[in-house]
Amino acid sequence: MDIRLTAEEEARIIDFRHDMHMHPELSHREFRTTDNIKAFLASLEGIEILELPKKTTGIVARLVGGKPGCEIGLRADIDAICQTEDNDLPWKSLEAGMRSRFSHGRTSRSGYDSLKKTRRGAGNGRFSVSGSRGDD
Repeated sequence: MDIRLTAEEEARIIDFRHDMHMHPELSHREFRTTDNIKAFLASLEGIEILELPKKTTGIVARLVGGKPGCEIGLRADIDAICQTEDNDLPWKSLEAGMRSRFSHGRTSRSGYDSLKKTRRGAGNGRFSVSGSRGDD
């Protein structure tokens, strides 16, 4: 079974990651980020978005594989830090004095690969994704 990303899937992840870089939000204020992650995950077949308390930022989502097994979790910080970004990349932060310093590039790629494998019935058990504030 080929679980590699298609060019379209990879481009979608890159666009998503660039948007996160351009619009960082500080801890406990990641409402746009939370909404975007929820929308992205909800667009994937078979993803269950778990409800968190109202006015809480962050997300937990779960996908059940086609075979029995343990649950694997992937956690990523979604908040920014107070620091001016010092580069000229097209996806540089648009928010003055804030930048994202988390590894969502690697996280989103490895997470999407795992989700894709589980969605196609090749995965064992359950796969959970958690995006949370860095101070949690």
